[in-house]
Amino acid sequence: QYGLNQLETKSGINPLMVFLDQFKSFIIYILLFAIFFSLLIGEYVDSVIILLILLANALIGFFQELSAHKSLEALKRISIAQARVLRDGIRKTIEAKDLVPGDIVLLEAGDKVPADCRLIAAVQLRVEESALTGESLPVDKSIEVLDGDVPIGDRRNMLFSATTLATGNARALVVATGMSTELGRITSLLKETKEEATPLQRRLDIFGKKLASTIIGICLVIFIIFLSKAYFAETLSVEVLVALTIIAISLAVAAVPEALPAVVTIALSVGVKRLLSRQALVRRLSSVETLGSCDVICTDKTGTLTENRMMVLYAWTADGETILNGSGYAFDGEIEGSDASDLFRCGLLCNNASIYEEAGDWRVAGDPTEAALLTSAARAGVSSDAERLGEIPFNSERKMMSVLVSEQGHEVVYSKGALGSILDSCRMIMVDQEAVPLTAALRRTIEEQNRHYAGMAMRVLAFAFRKLDSEEEFSEDDLVFLGLQAMIDPPRPDVIESIARTQKAGIRVIMITGDYGETASAIGREIGLNGESLSGQEIERMDIDELKLALNRNTNIISRVAPEHKQRIVQALQESGNVVAMTGDGVNDAPALKKADIGVAVGSGTEVAKDASDFILL
Repeated sequence: QYGLNQLETKSGINPLMVFLDQFKSFIIYILLFAIFFSLLIGEYVDSVIILLILLANALIGFFQELSAHKSLEALKRISIAQARVLRDGIRKTIEAKDLVPGDIVLLEAGDKVPADCRLIAAVQLRVEESALTGESLPVDKSIEVLDGDVPIGDRRNMLFSATTLATGNARALVVATGMSTELGRITSLLKETKEEATPLQRRLDIFGKKLASTIIGICLVIFIIFLSKAYFAETLSVEVLVALTIIAISLAVAAVPEALPAVVTIALSVGVKRLLSRQALVRRLSSVETLGSCDVICTDKTGTLTENRMMVLYAWTADGETILNGSGYAFDGEIEGSDASDLFRCGLLCNNASIYEEAGDWRVAGDPTEAALLTSAARAGVSSDAERLGEIPFNSERKMMSVLVSEQGHEVVYSKGALGSILDSCRMIMVDQEAVPLTAALRRTIEEQNRHYAGMAMRVLAFAFRKLDSEEEFSEDDLVFLGLQAMIDPPRPDVIESIARTQKAGIRVIMITGDYGETASAIGREIGLNGESLSGQEIERMDIDELKLALNRNTNIISRVAPEHKQRIVQALQESGNVVAMTGDGVNDAPALKKADIGVAVGSGTEVAKDASDFILL
């Protein structure tokens, strides 16, 4: 009834038809006629040269077009092979392709979700959905019922195919498989999206038609002149008529620029080489010229404008603020400001993530938020060999996590979590290395600092600790407040300068993201993107004309969008006469990358995005 739980990635492409499509251009028709006529009058060398030029161009286009369809295969590769299920009360491991709606799947941290599922049980569950939704942080999930039409990024009681569990475990009911999943919807969008002709291709086609009309007109005029001359000289005969026809056609063939396709290909190839020297790999030759015609760049945020790596930028204690500098999860970096060693130690020990280096890059096992805390501690030069004795895990009701460790002969509780939850558990605060009562005035100061960081679209965690007496039990009561750590997925180092240069060149930049509007606006302000904002829900209520009007009102920040919204934005801009470039790195960007006049994928992005693009930034 439901079919196999796998994506239909066959594009139905006939390689022979793809090859023949390379000859569907008016200027190519003229050259094919030139070949035929050259053969007819015995000019075999000319015929072979023109034919070789056309075949070379056709082969280049053929292989480029075939490679563009690899994005569908890349989508299939991100699916998983096996799944753990509960069938007839028995736990089984089955082929993921055999899942059907109604199955109950069992998942734990590190697992990929095999289908779209409704949660029925969840413990400390956070899911990494950035490739699908564009959200930079793992999403907290719960089993609560949601009302109304909820955007994909806010469906907290759902798990989506090919996303990954960052923490916790879950039991979920399969509700959609194969092409009915959100990933299947993206696959359908990719299959339905047609490659746009580049400005160069459109101009060459117009040039071919104008050239043909001009040549035919001139040849007809010459033919009529000589025909009239022969008629009035009373020398007109069948032989003369044939000779005049051959002269007119020969003149037409001579006027055809046989080397034009080769010259265009060579010129574009030079551009490809220059772009490669600037770390840009070109996958579609004709897009080189399109790059120079681009007047709008639509860019994804997470992983494109930002690093897609959480980083602590500020630490705050009652003694002052500490500013941290560095890149990604690398441990080297500079800090300046007050000493916050106890705060960083708390973040280091109340932590279940790990960071390791692989192939020259830093990788994270666990929650990226916790990985950012490990990095901040390392940059501050804080380390510890404390032994963990116990843990009270994070949950969505308490909104905090605590661990019990043995450190320098003492048992110490370290806690982190939402500010409100931590403050409610605290009676004291550390000031000048001493624990003093947490007064109402101090609490207001802490809350004001938290609002300041939150206003910068940062994620803020609060930290506290308590040394236990020898007979005390492990609990989260009577803690001592340590401070705050504020983190964000920061802009890439060269983004601000790049956007300024782009805008100076008269090119408009539009940020399109699945993240929240506040976060998108904060990043926009930081990197120099100003203008009106728009949300995916608002786009959903607009027809294409209303969307064009909204985009013409200097709307440059668009948030909480689904893949089809990105595609509609690109379409609306194209219909307004713009040449549009789309940059992205996630699965959710692939349909828009393919729809745009120029699709630019980030080298660190998904294979799906790279295979749907025209350029890859290395």
